[in-house]
Amino acid sequence: YAVKYSPYYDSRIAVAASANYGIVGNGRVFCLGMTAQGIRAEKTFDTNDALYDLAWSEVNENQLAVACGDGSASL
Repeated sequence: YAVKYSPYYDSRIAVAASANYGIVGNGRVFCLGMTAQGIRAEKTFDTNDALYDLAWSEVNENQLAVACGDGSASL
């Protein structure tokens, strides 16, 4: 549901995804690195609810804030 480029690294993007079109099911955050060989998953995080949006932290290059389907936000 959301794709954001890292403001710190030119080759890093984060993707928020949800199962079953976000209606019911789990979510996953992908931190992807773009290399000369293609795109690779550097890290993934699973959640118990759908994910709809995300944002990179403005003070820490290794943190993401994620909006969850249950109305909560996770860091």
